[in-house]
Amino acid sequence: MMSSKFIEKTIKKWKIRLFIKKSVFWTTDFKTWRQLGGINVGFNSSQIWGSIHTPQNIIFINIKKNSTKEELEDTIIHELLHAKYPKLSEKKLRAKIEKLVTAK
Repeated sequence: MMSSKFIEKTIKKWKIRLFIKKSVFWTTDFKTWRQLGGINVGFNSSQIWGSIHTPQNIIFINIKKNSTKEELEDTIIHELLHAKYPKLSEKKLRAKIEKLVTAK
């Protein structure tokens, strides 16, 4: 299981690299995440690696799906990019991630 310390450190690192100044919160508890977001989502926790409620910037991280540190970091980057570019399509977001990950 991934540690909270690793998640915190990774979020902090990528917030700096992506120039995200606003607060970002996270949880590994899907039920809590759903309640904090205040909206209905059309999926359950077993279907996703992560998700974010914008504009609150509350990230859900699915620990069961993210089994390696690399997967977890990629999920965090993906969700932080949603925070930075909330209107960007998944396709364009993935293209940005490809550039970032190869530059890691």
